[in-house]
Amino acid sequence: MSARHFVSKADLARPAVRVTAEIALNYLDQASQAHGRLQAGGDAEALHDMRVALRQLRSTLKAYSDCLTQVTRKQKKKLKRTAQATNAARDSEVQLAYLHIWLPQMQADRKPGGQWLEQQLRQRRAQAYTHSHQVLQAGFVKLALRLKRQLAAVPETARSAAFGARLAQELHSTGETFRRRLQRLTVHEDDADLHAARIAGKRLRYLITPLSRRLGQVTALLSALKAVQDLLGEYHDMMVFENTLLEYAPAAVGESVCRNLREVAQGKEPPQLNLDLLPGLYHLGGLMARRKQALAQQVLVHESAGDYRELFARLERLTRSAAASGIS
Repeated sequence: MSARHFVSKADLARPAVRVTAEIALNYLDQASQAHGRLQAGGDAEALHDMRVALRQLRSTLKAYSDCLTQVTRKQKKKLKRTAQATNAARDSEVQLAYLHIWLPQMQADRKPGGQWLEQQLRQRRAQAYTHSHQVLQAGFVKLALRLKRQLAAVPETARSAAFGARLAQELHSTGETFRRRLQRLTVHEDDADLHAARIAGKRLRYLITPLSRRLGQVTALLSALKAVQDLLGEYHDMMVFENTLLEYAPAAVGESVCRNLREVAQGKEPPQLNLDLLPGLYHLGGLMARRKQALAQQVLVHESAGDYRELFARLERLTRSAAASGIS
């Protein structure tokens, strides 16, 4: 059973405790399969797929915590630590991908800084992969097996509210949070606000993802959410990359000084400025800042133009449909 085409109209009338357990089981299976591919090696998409499945699983457990009471707080913390163990590897992959685009376009005096940063990120990526493999090998398989037993133990005859009613409740509350986050950007735009909007949009998208595409509004809603999520996600990537740049700046200064001292020790004239790596880092920082500004502007333009009105109208129709189908 694929989680991407899982919840049908008939499922909306079934007990919420059973349907939510099945959604969580599907995400858990996806994470386990991706973990197996990651451990085997040679699969460039395995880490990404596992991260996505874990995020969707954790979001499901949080959204429907009242239904999935068999999953303990300790287990949720272990899942969080498992997911966090993959962050550094993913961030390094993303940042190296950006450098792959930017480096060929950099002027000659700026390239040393970019090439030096690329080398640091390659080393970080290798270390991050080693760490993530160790963490995943140490605890994920055992945790996944235990969670699978707990989630599969929910009987089909379990009594609870219909899933459609519970879904409608969650769609409404999460959708309103996302709406407020987007509206707030028009009067108070900063990194924290854009990050909060991204998280709210992601949670809403994860609620809709397991629904069958035969349910009205689902395909169009996911497409609209993906469009805004892509903008906010890239903004977040720029935020993380800026922090990485700041983290490496002291080492870059030290490396520049060492290079220049070696020149002096070899009897050469010292350069006027000890900045042979820094022009490239300054240039990269400027690229990130300008890209962030452009992305934020795109989000604001769509919001001020009312482009998201149709998204929320579709969400409202889906919410009403879920609630009506879930009446038991």
